[in-house]
Amino acid sequence: MTTEQLKSGHAYEVIKKVASIIILDWPITGNESSAYHHRFRLFDEMTGYSFPDLFEINTLELPKLPHQPDGTNLYNWLSFLTAKTEEEFTMIAKTCPEIAQAVAVIMELSADEQTRMLAEAREKYRRDEIARRKLARQEGLQEGLLTAAKNLLRLKMAHEFISESTGLSFEEIKALAEKLPFDN
Repeated sequence: MTTEQLKSGHAYEVIKKVASIIILDWPITGNESSAYHHRFRLFDEMTGYSFPDLFEINTLELPKLPHQPDGTNLYNWLSFLTAKTEEEFTMIAKTCPEIAQAVAVIMELSADEQTRMLAEAREKYRRDEIARRKLARQEGLQEGLLTAAKNLLRLKMAHEFISESTGLSFEEIKALAEKLPFDN
């Protein structure tokens, strides 16, 4: 996910933090820790220097979830994930509106197969629509960058400058310059 954020010519500063969440049905930390949530980050063992806050791995160990609530939203969500009966879902739904909404969706999907298939179709449509919009934005951005690069080429700007300004690769700028109908 980190490398996918970088496009040719982009600076490293555009990278946003990546957090991985691993929900485990077994205790990864064994008896070394009684905590059910751990946040791991990178650091140099020799110097103790922490890597910039770009990566973290969160582990959620379901077997270590206490029997009594600890007052956190994380506890409530993990209780939702481990609930087995309708009574447990009903109790958890009272903890916060977002969980109540999730419980309602679970109940709706559990009602019958046709309802479940309709819900899945709605969700697929929603995801497809998001993907279409994202693709359209990316295509529009690419078109805008190409237009800017063409204009800079017409102004006889250096290929390196155009690459740095637009994020297009040097090779893309060179190919674009070769296609333009004027002397470079």
